[in-house]
Amino acid sequence: MDLSLGMTRRQRSARVPRIGALRVMRIPALLALAFALCAVSPASPQEHEVSQVEILGGYSSLRSSDTNFNGWKATLVGNVNSWLGIAADFDGHYAGGPSEHSITFGPHFVLRKNKRWTPLGYALFGVAFEKSASGETEHGFATGLGGGLDYEISH
Repeated sequence: MDLSLGMTRRQRSARVPRIGALRVMRIPALLALAFALCAVSPASPQEHEVSQVEILGGYSSLRSSDTNFNGWKATLVGNVNSWLGIAADFDGHYAGGPSEHSITFGPHFVLRKNKRWTPLGYALFGVAFEKSASGETEHGFATGLGGGLDYEISH
């Protein structure tokens, strides 16, 4: 069983969420800390077994301008080797009338030096579609930049 913590900064050309400079600066600092903790932790004598394909899914929350969206997220990662994968990410968010969907692709990096703690990062690029409550549809460039930390609770 894995516990996954992550942060993402998304940007869309149709609506760009306002994020304060202090919060944006915290993301790289937290990622650097996560990588540093795993780099100094003792490595397992056995090699980590890496799946060829990883499938992830779950609940997602999105705040865009003054609207809170609830939705879903599904990601498929094809691992090229132990530290690099190619990710395809799909999501949908809904808030009564308005909705948002995005499809993004890109590299997925994982540092597998420790059996329990596994930091990860990704840079995904694609397209987002937004539908307003009045039915108007807009589309634009979408990015998903972020990372996280997996912690193995049990074997």
